[in-house]
Amino acid sequence: MATRKTTPTGPLCVVTIGYLQLLLPMAKGLKVVELLQDAPALGYDMERSQPGCYLVGEPPTLELSMVKAEQLRAKPTEAPGGPPRDAEPGVLRYSPPALGYSRKGRA
Repeated sequence: MATRKTTPTGPLCVVTIGYLQLLLPMAKGLKVVELLQDAPALGYDMERSQPGCYLVGEPPTLELSMVKAEQLRAKPTEAPGGPPRDAEPGVLRYSPPALGYSRKGRA
């Protein structure tokens, strides 16, 4: 199934949930913050031997800030399997793994 990238129109916002930042249209960002403001964080209960036991914590830190389209820029793309644009011949560089989540789980 082909996916189509669209540029959001209208006011944009950045929703910060803990250390994760998401770019959303303002209306959707407000809904996300409204839904998550009272949701407690969960962690696994490692002291119990039963699977599926959780420890209930405090709600996550939420933040919503407006952002203008001029403040955004696309991440530079690289050819698959090719060296990065700023690569020096004969020099290997370490790239830390990307953080965040995708719809299928960890990114």
